[in-house]
Amino acid sequence: MPHDTLIAFSLFALVTSITPGPNHIMRLASGVNFGFRSTVPHMLGISSGLLVMVIAVGAFSTYVPASSGLIAIVTVAVIFAAINLPSVSVWTLFGSGLRHVLQVRRNLLAFNYSMAALLVASLYPLLFRA
Repeated sequence: MPHDTLIAFSLFALVTSITPGPNHIMRLASGVNFGFRSTVPHMLGISSGLLVMVIAVGAFSTYVPASSGLIAIVTVAVIFAAINLPSVSVWTLFGSGLRHVLQVRRNLLAFNYSMAALLVASLYPLLFRA
C-alpha cells in the first residue's frame, strides 16, 4: 500500500474516531456514571464493532486496491483499531473527569437527561432526511 494512501487513511481514522457522535455521547455518560475503568469494556465493544463495520461496509474499497491481498486488509484494520481506541478513550476520560464535578444528584440527573436528549437528537438526520 502506498505511503500517501496509508497517511490519508490514518487521518480518516483519526477524524472518524474523535469527532463527536452517538457513541461518544454514550462513553462520556458512562465515564461520568461509572468511571474510566468500568467503561473500558464499553470502549472495547464499540471499538471492536466499529472495526467490524469498517471491514464489512467496505472502507477498504477506497483505501485498499482490489488487487491487494489479506495483508493489506489486515494492515488497514490494525491501523484503524490503533487510532480508534486512544481516540475514544479521550471521551471516556473527559466523562471520568466530569464525574467529580457531578457529585450533586440534581446536576448528575441534568447531565444524564442532556446526554439522552443529544443521543436522540443524533437520530434526526437518519429519521428526517429529505
